[in-house]
Amino acid sequence: MKLAYAVTTPEADSTVMGFSGNFEENLKKIKECGYDAVELLVRDPKEFDADYILECVNKNGLEVAAVGTNPCFNVDGLFIISDDEEVMEKAFERTKSLIDFAAKAGGVPVGIGKYRGFTGKYGKEKMLEMFEKKLKALSDYSKEKGAFIVLEPHHSGSVDNINTVGEAVEIIQKAGADNVKVLYDFYHGDVSEETLLKPVFDYADFMGFIHCSDRDRKNPSEKIIDIKGAFDALKEIGYKGSISMEFDQTPDSFTAAKAAAEVLKTYM
Repeated sequence: MKLAYAVTTPEADSTVMGFSGNFEENLKKIKECGYDAVELLVRDPKEFDADYILECVNKNGLEVAAVGTNPCFNVDGLFIISDDEEVMEKAFERTKSLIDFAAKAGGVPVGIGKYRGFTGKYGKEKMLEMFEKKLKALSDYSKEKGAFIVLEPHHSGSVDNINTVGEAVEIIQKAGADNVKVLYDFYHGDVSEETLLKPVFDYADFMGFIHCSDRDRKNPSEKIIDIKGAFDALKEIGYKGSISMEFDQTPDSFTAAKAAAEVLKTYM
């Protein structure tokens, strides 16, 4: 397992739970804090030089762990399912571009969390049917390109659909999306799951990427929920991927990143 930290790419002018601003300086800081990899929070891959981005990552001794989609909806208002047909079309094409970049970055996962969209005018049943079709198409595309997708359950206060790992797995299986796994976020799991560790064991084969946060998006160094137990569970099931930080950047990203790494490295 490797520790990763989130950072926005240069075109993604967005406030995130990670580093934003000067891309090259942020990579240096992430490495200095003790991380092995980065989760790149991307708005539009067509607006940057992919070779430059990957060269910057590599020369700082880091790897790309995943491609995050937060800026797609935070900045551009795109959602895979939307009441607006044009928004859906743009989001689908944008996701294909993200997959292309993820493939170039080493076949890393593309995360779909809130970016999937909300129930909206369709009602939950219809919305999920629509999403299954989109997910299947994107799964097939990512398989062809050599990347994959991770679907992130959110607690019901964040998104009104796919709130547990079990629900995410059900959607993946119903869609026949065989190139999609689950992005398990400890914060959402703490709220929505029976226990934090249960989904790790129940759906071991679906664990594709991890977001690490303590309760209420606090720094993992707070040691409120059993993050060490979660790390141990991931090791037990043979998880080999990255664990990416997603928590409040208090008092600033560098201080927060360093505090988390100092604790989490003892769990590795």
